Amino acid sequence: MICFPLFFSSDFLIYTVFPPMPFTVNFILKSFSGCCCQLTALPPRGLLLHDFTLNCLLIHFKQVKNISCGGKTEIYKMSAKPTCLIVASASPQGVSAASFHQCFSLCTSVFNLQTATPGGKPIDFVGVDESTARWVQDFNVKPYATPAKLESIDGARYQALLIPDCPGALNDLAHSGSLHRILTHFISHQKPVCAVGQGVSALCCATEGQRWIFSGYSLTGPSVFELVRRPDFANLPLVVEDFVKDSGGSYTASQEDAVHVVIDRHLITGQNMQSTSLAVNNLILLSSAK
Repeated sequence: MICFPLFFSSDFLIYTVFPPMPFTVNFILKSFSGCCCQLTALPPRGLLLHDFTLNCLLIHFKQVKNISCGGKTEIYKMSAKPTCLIVASASPQGVSAASFHQCFSLCTSVFNLQTATPGGKPIDFVGVDESTARWVQDFNVKPYATPAKLESIDGARYQALLIPDCPGALNDLAHSGSLHRILTHFISHQKPVCAVGQGVSALCCATEGQRWIFSGYSLTGPSVFELVRRPDFANLPLVVEDFVKDSGGSYTASQEDAVHVVIDRHLITGQNMQSTSLAVNNLILLSSAK
């Protein structure tokens, strides 16, 4: 027998086992707590699961009706994990491959993950090296590698927000009205927000009139000494350190490339790419504590 995954959601992982059984359907309902029951139903003639709307399976799950399948289907009730939104830049300057890799790898076992970019454009990874090349190649062919449109994201559906180190954030996320709307929801509901390195500049979009919603917060981000190494430093639209200080925030930084993370209430910021792991682990801890 061969198992084929057919459907995935935050609630169920469904497998069908071939060869199919043409006249009956066996539903084995398992949960991680260990409880199990088996149900049998008759499918309509000639109708296989591939031909049927899977939503019916979820909608009528408790009644076990209008469900059909040509083979044995196993439905694993998954533990309820919070959902984390990973926001990335769609600018040609891209997203740090090392930072994104760490973010995704650390979060995948803790959260249900959704990536989003402006316009739903593909993520352009930069700084790909021997340690990340294979992972990036594998990630790019996965179905979940296609980002959602940031403009269509409803912040109420997510329990955590993560912005990895994105050199391109200065060119799109830093003035994104959609991200502003999402951040406003997160701050008003005191949901954890984590931004790392040049991804911290994305927080600069959240201004209402002359007021920045992170005014009064302590945070970090790339220091001028780190930014000056960028070849386009003279043309940067803003410098995070200056913006934070001018907008009523409290900015601190360590020496260049040092691990430095600041936590203030539900906001976690990391100074640079090297701070990714520590920042994300604190996001996980903060999310678990809620």
